[in-house]
Amino acid sequence: MVYRYIGSTVLFDDLKNNLIVLKLGETPLILLKADTTYERSRQPHFNFFSENIVVTHSQLQNKDVTVKAIETYDSMSSFFYDLFGNKLEVCSF
Repeated sequence: MVYRYIGSTVLFDDLKNNLIVLKLGETPLILLKADTTYERSRQPHFNFFSENIVVTHSQLQNKDVTVKAIETYDSMSSFFYDLFGNKLEVCSF
């Protein structure tokens, strides 16, 4: 499950209905598998912050997560995909 990859704790799950709530800092993250489709090329709706994106990138790769190369602009970011194929981003300033 994706929560194992990002080091979070499960607060609630209803896997029968494809719902999971994760503890991420002060605000829970709710993941729900929807029955709708969208353009996969769209920008991600959610991103995670990392103090060391190189370490985070390596940890995701070591856990067999599909991860894109680190890109550097005004900040650094890398995209990865959850188990449902949703595109997410991890960034570092």
